[in-house]
Amino acid sequence: MGGRLLAEAGRSEEGSGTMLALATLVLVVGAATPLIFGANQALETESLESASELVALSAADSLSGFRTGHPCEVARSIASQNSVVLESCKIQGFRIEVQVSKSRSADSIARAVAGVTD
Repeated sequence: MGGRLLAEAGRSEEGSGTMLALATLVLVVGAATPLIFGANQALETESLESASELVALSAADSLSGFRTGHPCEVARSIASQNSVVLESCKIQGFRIEVQVSKSRSADSIARAVAGVTD
């Protein structure tokens, strides 16, 4: 009699919905993880590019006399305020070119040019 009860207990479907929901959740999280990391990387790249444009425009304002200070010092200050590092600052006539990165490791760099161009 004890063997028969044990056999019937093994065929019970109680809790199978919970296991199905858990398996579905694991599958969804596993599939969404690469998408989340990709979206995060795209957002960081866009943020870095926006910061480089802001730095270049502020430096160009200084170069044109609209703002006080040396253009590259202004660029360094604006970069610092936007949590990026000014990697390079080149003045060529009435044009300024800057490169910024998120950290000193310079794993990703954004470049922007501002000023009067030919």
